[in-house]
Amino acid sequence: MTFKQRMEQLRRAHALDAESSSSPMSTSMTVDAEPSFAIPPDHFLAQQGKATAGYHAQQSAEAGPSSPSRASSSRLSTSPAPSSDGLDDIARFLSSAGPLPTAPSAATTAPSLSSLPDTSTLAGADFDIDVRSGFLPPQAPLSRIPHSLHESVWERFLDGAREVGLAINGGGAAVDKQHRRRCRAWRRAIREEMPVMEELSDKMRQDIRFARRGHVVLTFLAHYYLHSQPQPSKLARAMHEAQEKASTNQAASSSSWLASALRWRRGGEAASSSTAPLCAEDIADAASLHSESLGHYASRLPASISVPLLALSHQLDLPPILTYADTVLWNWTFINPSAGLTPGNLRIVETFSGTESEHHFFLTSLLIELQGVAALGLMRASLDECFVADELARRRVAQYLQRLVGVVGELEQTLKDVRKACDPATFYWAIRPWFRGGDAAPDGGRGWFYPSSREEEYSEALQPRLFTGPSAGQSSLIHALDVFLDVDHAGVKGHVAPPAGHGGGQQQQRKGPASAERAKGEGNEDGTFMQRMQLYMPGQHRRFLTHLQSLAAAADEEERAQLPEEAMDIDLDSEEKRPEKHYPSPIRHLAQSCPNAATHPLPKAYNAALSSLRSLRDEHMRVATLYIVSQARRPPPPEYAPLLEDQEDYARTVAKTLQPQEAQAIVEGAKEMEKEQAGPVGTGGTDLVKFLKACRRRTDEALLTAGP
Repeated sequence: MTFKQRMEQLRRAHALDAESSSSPMSTSMTVDAEPSFAIPPDHFLAQQGKATAGYHAQQSAEAGPSSPSRASSSRLSTSPAPSSDGLDDIARFLSSAGPLPTAPSAATTAPSLSSLPDTSTLAGADFDIDVRSGFLPPQAPLSRIPHSLHESVWERFLDGAREVGLAINGGGAAVDKQHRRRCRAWRRAIREEMPVMEELSDKMRQDIRFARRGHVVLTFLAHYYLHSQPQPSKLARAMHEAQEKASTNQAASSSSWLASALRWRRGGEAASSSTAPLCAEDIADAASLHSESLGHYASRLPASISVPLLALSHQLDLPPILTYADTVLWNWTFINPSAGLTPGNLRIVETFSGTESEHHFFLTSLLIELQGVAALGLMRASLDECFVADELARRRVAQYLQRLVGVVGELEQTLKDVRKACDPATFYWAIRPWFRGGDAAPDGGRGWFYPSSREEEYSEALQPRLFTGPSAGQSSLIHALDVFLDVDHAGVKGHVAPPAGHGGGQQQQRKGPASAERAKGEGNEDGTFMQRMQLYMPGQHRRFLTHLQSLAAAADEEERAQLPEEAMDIDLDSEEKRPEKHYPSPIRHLAQSCPNAATHPLPKAYNAALSSLRSLRDEHMRVATLYIVSQARRPPPPEYAPLLEDQEDYARTVAKTLQPQEAQAIVEGAKEMEKEQAGPVGTGGTDLVKFLKACRRRTDEALLTAGP
């Protein structure tokens, strides 16, 4: 197929889409009539490898040829998650050719302005973007799974997590042993009593509102389960290894740790069956205490959470971890249903800590998304004018960009207002740790295990998966602004920051060794991170960003006109790789091509929009410094202090079962081992600041420069 043939095919396909996409935005699950279903090898679940192969084979065998949930999923199965290799796997994914890339990649062959697709599709149902609510669903998300569905048991366990009062790493010094015992009982119930839902209800499979709520509940349960456990004690592990060596058989070893754990739980009383009979609950709690101290469950999700979470994640085209969509986009409801979608009528449904600080933190992001609806409308109107590209269109785009400056300023003010009701210390110590993914464990992290069946729950063959927790970087709104204004985080377009005191005028896009060197150096970390964050967006929102970047046009129409005819007839299906070329966005192209650029309002308006985005990033950096960097340099408040003394006390009790000399040697190393486990103080947040500075610099580089 030649380039001309491919372009003609795209134009015809677009004409058909335009005829069939006149209906308003729909939030119901799309159903495609396909005769069969197969998980692409690069999808989230396919990367589970051997651990999930059996599960999907069973699901495919049980699914009929018209299974709606699987037909729907097949459209969305285009995006892999990071594997255990982290960024290397992501880089391989982003560089691989696929039928539908999920992260915006620069167009290698761009159509002319006159042949660009209709930007009315920026608000189309294909991207799940509503003209009234933007990336938010137009109706309030489901706030609870009905009792009539068997999945409602997930809600009851989530209620139990709040009632028990789960806390990070088992809680601070104010948490007593009885409280910690109740928390262990909740986690044990998740493992032993919560049913494994291998078959989801029709509502959960066919109605996107139920699927989203299911994903929210299961990801909150997953993070509650893993992060409420005490940090695995290196001291306890050393004690356990010593006991194993000292024991002559497995029964003696089991009896030894059980008696030790019971003595610790009773405050040092002897655990003798003649004076204190053991009940089943005591034995179960002692076993949980022992296993959690050794870290047996620290990174392994139980099948009761993992199995349905894998299924729903595949259905929604999301990774099986808490995302920005779970904490913000699908985590709100109306205070007064009759008042509608207004800033003062929204509240957050789920939080981990139950604090006002966490509620306000999520609400801030929610309000930014709502205010961003105006930005999306201005982007759509501006791109429509780019198709005309006459003088009147340029002046209209300049007006739209000036209005965009005001909208971005409102986003900045909302971000600044997070200080009004979100306490920095509470955020850093009681809220932020709940967000950690498998790639950010305190001890360096080695991923989380996702069994696809009860049988795989403790399989040694199961491989860990590295996923990142929720972040504002997963907001499609900010990514859309970057693509629209041609902020080049990947550093491949050769933008160079203008000198201080820049202004609109005659522009020049400079390319040279300095820019290339910067792209190879420290500047690439922001591009990698931004691309990786797109993998954690809902699939339709990722496709919106891909579509937005596909509108990139050739910076010089004469350049395309001078291409030889043979270049237009290159076989796109051939294995010969064409040199990659990167084009500016339609807005940047229009601003660069202005006649009398020194006095034209469009270049000035374009630079003003970029400056407002830079100002927003400045405020983000100030917020990050206050809430993360500054807090990381201070000791935790007493209520959030780690329970190292408690772990040391437990280890001393266990040590009584060992030979005195061996036990003393282990106990003496307790403080040093736990200090090492806690990690260095004062270095947290530095990577974040480095990333934010890189994003700000890339925004500066997109400014149009004056003069040669």
